[in-house]
Amino acid sequence: MNASRRGLALMLSALASVALAQPSTIPVDPAGRVRGFCYEAPRRRPEHNPFEELAALGCTWVSLTPFAHMRSDRDPGLRFDPETEWWGESDAGIAESARQARAAGLRVMLKPHIWLRPEGDSWHGSIRMTTPEDWDEWFDRYAAWMTHMADLASREQMDALVVGHELPAASLDPSLEEEWRRVIAEVRVRTGARLVWSAHWEREFEHLPFWDAVDVMGLSLYAPVCPTPNPSPEAIAAGWATLAGRIEAVTRRWNRPVLLTEVGFRSSADAAARPWLWRSDAPLDLALQACLYENLFLTCWDQPWMGGIFVWKWEAPPSAGGPGDLDFTPQGKPALDVIRAVFTAAARVEPAEADD
Repeated sequence: MNASRRGLALMLSALASVALAQPSTIPVDPAGRVRGFCYEAPRRRPEHNPFEELAALGCTWVSLTPFAHMRSDRDPGLRFDPETEWWGESDAGIAESARQARAAGLRVMLKPHIWLRPEGDSWHGSIRMTTPEDWDEWFDRYAAWMTHMADLASREQMDALVVGHELPAASLDPSLEEEWRRVIAEVRVRTGARLVWSAHWEREFEHLPFWDAVDVMGLSLYAPVCPTPNPSPEAIAAGWATLAGRIEAVTRRWNRPVLLTEVGFRSSADAAARPWLWRSDAPLDLALQACLYENLFLTCWDQPWMGGIFVWKWEAPPSAGGPGDLDFTPQGKPALDVIRAVFTAAARVEPAEADD
């Protein structure tokens, strides 16, 4: 165990009683790996600068998410509204949030998502058109949306832009590879931001055929860590070791590091087995959430393939989260102590190591 990993292990072990006992990448600051949070867009403009709280946690990056909408996963009529009434998702809200983040010393990744209305049994990962003509329309609309996002990223001096997020059915279709390359090329000429593909954890990350077309390999990681109920810390550690092996194999194949564009856990008892669930009837388990983060950092943070992490998620209201909250945010929960310890230690230690 090297000195930095030993220090990380000692630091996290102090929190255990709370928890349960080369190639192109995002241009990180001298403090090292990306230390980020995914920011949940607020309905109205916040009265304070929420990014100052993130900077105090040792964060170096934040991701901002606007949306495009589809009626179903077979609907070619993808649409977006730059003036949506939800302030934090509008162009104006995204722009002001980016400025606030920069004022707090953070870098910004713009991470657009597709939202299906109504969702039903479909989701953006199952998007499949039924005719070539529908695919033509869909890609034309997608390219228009992405180039609009690229222009926004350029105007607001954002550092990275996600050009695709969790789209396995569409991105793994061999007949569509050239369409994806065309869209990415169109976006590239509109912005100097580094281009990221945020792959779904199940198949897309391992099999995406055009990783070479983007600057950053991104992974949206909600894979099961441990399928058993009430897992022990040892079982969680073993689960993370297995996931780390899968991730490392892909990074070796492409000889590139990976950025975890999303990773998060609800503070509920089923978080290790089904971390992708947005709603759950499982009981509150703050210690499990903290233990999952603790072992994520112990297993993955010091690996040479780790480019950084965006934790899902941070909410603007100061009252967000808390010890009775079952949602993903670690705000006001023991998990935040784990994240803060790692992020602030990295801010203190890594610059000195970089000078050696």
